[in-house]
Amino acid sequence: MDTSLTKPAHLETQTIVSYPPSFYFRYFGWPTVARFEDGTLALAASGFRHGHMCPWGKSVLWESHDEGATWEEPDIINDSSIDDRDTGLLALPGGGLLLTWFSADMRSHYRPVDLAERQPLEDRRREKSGDPAQWRQMKDGNWMFRATTDAWQDENVARDLGSFVRIRDAEGRWGARIPVQVSAPHGPILLRDGTLLYVGKANANWENGVYRPSMKALHGGGIRALSSADGGLTWQPLGDVPAIPGAGSHEPHAIELADGSLLALLRVHPAPTEADRNPHFQIWKSLSHDRGRTWSIPEYVGEGSPPHLLRHSSGAIVCTQGYRTKPYGIRALVSRDEGTSWKEVVLDNSEPSWDLGYPASVELSDGSVYTVFYRDGDLLSIKWKLN
Repeated sequence: MDTSLTKPAHLETQTIVSYPPSFYFRYFGWPTVARFEDGTLALAASGFRHGHMCPWGKSVLWESHDEGATWEEPDIINDSSIDDRDTGLLALPGGGLLLTWFSADMRSHYRPVDLAERQPLEDRRREKSGDPAQWRQMKDGNWMFRATTDAWQDENVARDLGSFVRIRDAEGRWGARIPVQVSAPHGPILLRDGTLLYVGKANANWENGVYRPSMKALHGGGIRALSSADGGLTWQPLGDVPAIPGAGSHEPHAIELADGSLLALLRVHPAPTEADRNPHFQIWKSLSHDRGRTWSIPEYVGEGSPPHLLRHSSGAIVCTQGYRTKPYGIRALVSRDEGTSWKEVVLDNSEPSWDLGYPASVELSDGSVYTVFYRDGDLLSIKWKLN
């Protein structure tokens, strides 16, 4: 990879969603943007939450009819009994829209028995912040989380735990949720032959191809490819990406190459080091030359994650990703040789916190790239052009 960092021309930034700190449910995260055939943009995120880890997430959707200059008021599409996270979007031919998400059991984070164990963590936060009011807010928040999660019943959690798809038709009617075997932040892609390809993290609520609601660990499997020939109503498993020894693979996204091969980029966690509490997020790649049935052994591409892939009208492949090591920010990888080599581009390296990223991009009518991402609960965009 070419590691000589560049900045794009004509970079513009915009805040899309930002609520004041006094609003308890001000947090939005993990967005995806999609572009319809008529130029309309759709943006989805997990929102009206309190924080990065809380039990109140909902799938929220916005639309823009002026290429992101302004956005309509949000619609809440999903609000299950547990935490709805990671919203992927895919604009379908004919004006339909496909939304993906997964729902998580937050009780593992906020159990009453954890109070004694969490107290030292709160003490460390208090010492680090030096702000007793901030420490009290964190402590009160934990009590509020527990009050919510303690009221959850196993049967309700089992019913809503999993990875799902919902489809909106061209007239704006949403269908029922459809369980699906994998989850990835930005959802599936549309192949040239009209089929859908969904490369994601396999979940455990499936046995022999049958969805069985359960309390099993949601994302216990590897990276798996699915296909759909009916616009996302049903899904068939294809093949698995080989595991990387000693590392975890998560949150992939895929693209179809010019020769019909498939390229998947993965978020990979190497083992953390003593010098860095948070493992570096890395991007690795895997290829399939048989439409997703078999995949190559993953190879390292670069730093950052998770990836989102876009085919630009110039022919370039654009991968946008968050960068959670200092300097925090948003970066892109650009390939002009079908993913063989990449040039790294800095879109933003001035962010104050690691709690950011999950960017997704579309191409606008003037050829510029419109990238959305989140930062500490706000949703933002960067409009930029390839050099």
